[in-house]
Amino acid sequence: MELIDANVLIRVVVRDQPDHAVRARRFLNDVGAGVQTATVTESALVEVVHVLSSKRLYNRPRAEIRAFLDDVLDLRGLSVSQEGLFRRALELYAEALIDFVDALNVSHVERAQLDGIVTFDLHYNRITSVSSREP
Repeated sequence: MELIDANVLIRVVVRDQPDHAVRARRFLNDVGAGVQTATVTESALVEVVHVLSSKRLYNRPRAEIRAFLDDVLDLRGLSVSQEGLFRRALELYAEALIDFVDALNVSHVERAQLDGIVTFDLHYNRITSVSSREP
């Protein structure tokens, strides 16, 4: 099993380096077929979302990012710890229009059944499944 770095996933989407994009797509196809086994970390997924959504870089729509990463999570040879947590975060990111890291925070609170989030960010109020308060 190997760890997939964020840049491999990014190259597949943006294709700004054609040789890298072809090799990355081939690798992901192998993972999808179960020929290769791999994993991806929470930090790599955060980086993918951040880079792809960056207004200065690629400015990809949230729905496109969610669809791509959902497809990645569906790869047969991919083993992801807490896959459900990532899928929930992608859902919140795309639908509640909050940052991906904040969506991950909500997912962690929900999964661990914590009392809420202590924050100064008011956008957490849009998420009815968790409570938030200022310190």
